[in-house]
Amino acid sequence: MMLNDLRAGYGEGDVLRGIDAEIPEGAVTALVGSNGSGKSTLLGVLAGTISPRTGTVTPRRRVRPAFVVQRGAAPDSLPLTVRATVAMGRWAHRGFWRPLNRHDRAVIDRCLERTGIADLAGRRLGELSGGQRRRALLAQGLAQETDLLLLDEPSTGLDHEAGERMRATIAEVAAEGVTVVHATHDPEEIRAAAHRLVLDRGRVASPSAAEELLDRFTLAPTDRG
Repeated sequence: MMLNDLRAGYGEGDVLRGIDAEIPEGAVTALVGSNGSGKSTLLGVLAGTISPRTGTVTPRRRVRPAFVVQRGAAPDSLPLTVRATVAMGRWAHRGFWRPLNRHDRAVIDRCLERTGIADLAGRRLGELSGGQRRRALLAQGLAQETDLLLLDEPSTGLDHEAGERMRATIAEVAAEGVTVVHATHDPEEIRAAAHRLVLDRGRVASPSAAEELLDRFTLAPTDRG
């Protein structure tokens, strides 16, 4: 996937200021940078939720993105179960008005198992911890069976065991041919990624700045709750 002269932002200001980069397909790319560097904005452009002011995103083949944000839009008061949350991922294939078929239910079961939350399937989303909710949203993204999986800091709020499962799941879906792009500050995720795209104040970091930022993140202790 080629990114050419991407500029995007909010209001009158640009957050991305001319991004030129290549994102390899069927591999894991870690978006790395300080807060405010443009990582979430770039994910929004790749997801199609933010329109670039200039520039293009050119995939080698047509892709249908799944964007997993840090926290879903559903309010905690909504009586939505974990299983129903994951089932919403199937709307990309069937629409919300058509009943689930056997294949849909099998996909949902597999995604619950894959993210380690099968035992939480009957719980309400609002009852979950932040880390559990994050895994439910990942399962929803996986249920879309997409070509492009976009994740915004997927390991934030996860303990060590859940973080390991998250990294293993990301590696598994990439091995199946899915292009994964995730914004992260996690040292282990950065090291595990096949490709790293380092942003600095809305631009691709220079080689020296990229090396300094990568050293800062990968040498720092992992910060998890």
